[in-house]
Amino acid sequence: MYTCAYDDELAEIVKKAAERDDRSIKRQFTYYLKKVLREEGLLENPDNKKADCTRQSNQSASV
Repeated sequence: MYTCAYDDELAEIVKKAAERDDRSIKRQFTYYLKKVLREEGLLENPDNKKADCTRQSNQSASV
């Protein structure tokens, strides 16, 4: 688990977005954090990982 303090201005922006998107504030922070990490190339896109597993399974089956 983790704890983190956020700037009040950022927290207010995320709080408003959470209300708009019908998410909890914690889920909204997590959503934006993961989105930025993916855009920066620091977090692998889960769709790509799933596709790689499928491709590997198909290759193993054909060998």
